[in-house]
Amino acid sequence: MKLKSSWIVFIPAFLIVMGIQLFQSVSQTGFFETSIAALFVVGLMLLGVTIIVCADKFAVRDYMPRKNAFSGVMLCLSAVFAAFYGVTGLPSAVEGDIDILGVALSVAAMLSAVVFILLGINTLTGNFTITAAPVMALAPVLMFVLELVKRFVMYTKEAVASAEMYDILYVAFMLVFFFYCASIYAGIPTKYAVKCCFIFGMPAVTLTFVWCIKEFFPVINGTVAFGFNNMLPEFTGLSVSLFAISFLLEMTLNSRLSKGYIDETDTDDYDFSEEEEYFGAIKHRRTSSKPSYEGMVSYATNKQAQSQENADLNSAEHLSDNAEKDQENKFVADVKPEVEQQPEEDGYVPASQQSSSDDAFGNDEDLSWIDKLIKDIEEEQKNNN
Repeated sequence: MKLKSSWIVFIPAFLIVMGIQLFQSVSQTGFFETSIAALFVVGLMLLGVTIIVCADKFAVRDYMPRKNAFSGVMLCLSAVFAAFYGVTGLPSAVEGDIDILGVALSVAAMLSAVVFILLGINTLTGNFTITAAPVMALAPVLMFVLELVKRFVMYTKEAVASAEMYDILYVAFMLVFFFYCASIYAGIPTKYAVKCCFIFGMPAVTLTFVWCIKEFFPVINGTVAFGFNNMLPEFTGLSVSLFAISFLLEMTLNSRLSKGYIDETDTDDYDFSEEEEYFGAIKHRRTSSKPSYEGMVSYATNKQAQSQENADLNSAEHLSDNAEKDQENKFVADVKPEVEQQPEEDGYVPASQQSSSDDAFGNDEDLSWIDKLIKDIEEEQKNNN
């Protein structure tokens, strides 16, 4: 299984949950019964996506974000809504008794707007300067944390049956999703960041759309007056969810066989940090693979060419040695004294021939210098070779 298989689970579950919520909004049936059915489908989707993502052994761990126009536009739009949310919520938080949680949420929303606009510009241009200050990327996480605490405090004062739980769950899942997403954009090394974005991002998107349909439908029907300030949380959540879908699609298309790819026959790139923590240093072993037919043919061809080259070289050396030996024999023949071949008359032997004959047969020392000269020549030829 691979990351792209998670979309097979997400798309049907998303459509089913949308259908359940539209049916509830149109028919005005009990919210509690329909919400239980929708949450059951979301739970099944979460389980299926988790199994698929965790079964992917080739998912990348360190993903580098890329230029994405739609993600950049959604981040800039989220920055606008977050800025309005922080500015409009600050006066009500300081009126009368100061609401510390409201003030903190307004400040976090304005900081998040700065981060959203910075991430949006980086995504549009492809130049990610947010890595220079990675802590800034966690500002949206702080905003979602404070928003979750605020909504939890509000719903503790209401009955469970009438509580609107979609927004709490949306904020909880979006909180975790944006933590890992921000770590990817900021270059903070976080283990399994890509997988966690899929596991928490898809339920967060589904719950956000369900919550927005529930809130927008009365306004569309005219039963509730439209208020921009009151709808700012929904607008912010919707724009962030659209960015999440775009970012998940980007990772699905561009995260195949990247830095985190692990070859089963080569464990040099595998991360043994967890094993080494308990068992000490692990010696990596490279398993040999069977050579291909093309490789064998290429090896045989190269070996044959090398053997032919060595044979030609040995033949040339042999011819050179024969030429040197012929030259050596010629030199020795030239050194030997020439004996005049004259016919003997009446047993008379010339003095020159008689002396040379005596030297040849009666004196061994006169022959030794020839053998010594030959040995010297042979030793010199061996030293030169």
